[in-house]
Amino acid sequence: MSAATVAGALTAAPVSTGAIVFAGTTIGSRVIVGDNACVRERCAVGDDVVIGRGSLVENDTTIGAMTKIQADAYVTAYSTLEEHVFIAPCVVTTNDNFMGRTERRHELIAGPTIRRGARVGGGAVLLPGVEIGGGPVIRGGDRTSTFDGGAERILQAARDRLPKTKPVQRFLMSGGSCEATVWNLYGYRATGVAIPLGNYHNQGPGNRVAPEIVSAKDLATAVDLIEQAGRHPEDGLARGMRLRRRVEGYLVRYGGRLRSSR
Repeated sequence: MSAATVAGALTAAPVSTGAIVFAGTTIGSRVIVGDNACVRERCAVGDDVVIGRGSLVENDTTIGAMTKIQADAYVTAYSTLEEHVFIAPCVVTTNDNFMGRTERRHELIAGPTIRRGARVGGGAVLLPGVEIGGGPVIRGGDRTSTFDGGAERILQAARDRLPKTKPVQRFLMSGGSCEATVWNLYGYRATGVAIPLGNYHNQGPGNRVAPEIVSAKDLATAVDLIEQAGRHPEDGLARGMRLRRRVEGYLVRYGGRLRSSR
């Protein structure tokens, strides 16, 4: 007799020895939940998904059809894995830059989003919130400081020139300090572009050295983004002027309220 524990309604799917599926989770057709794997509450697992032996899928996670999660992977809460994703053995995902230290963390918790068809190699560690395969990241700043708004507007304007098939993300990246902080510190106007990666600074699971990984699509889009920024820097200035005119319009429209509130 199988020792699997099934807590709640479950569609027909092989649930192997010692596996646990929590109440409130939806499991699609032809899903395999491997030995000693666990799927927490409020998860949605699509058809033909494989969750390998010993893997843990935390609460409020969505897994698209045909996705394969290999043995001993950890999928953190609030993650999204789209269709046809491959997660190699011992992958670790994270969702909390504050590591439980402040109450503010609750509104900022976000697991990674792994887009359709993306592949994550063995032992990779993914940082909170960033999408591998979701495009390069315009960095609003780093752990030390925020960057120059005018320089960032050049990148934003370059992003607008790219087709929708080449998405670009924007985040305040909280891990480490980069060169843009130093340039801004010495009076230069600088911003940054990052490519989402796994195994940040070669930190693999179990405190072992592991290769950093990136999506080739993200890298190619980053090259296109920087090229457009170099070719059309004037677009950033125009973007800033449009924003300024918008703010001045608000001042004309609502300035009386501000003056009366003195």
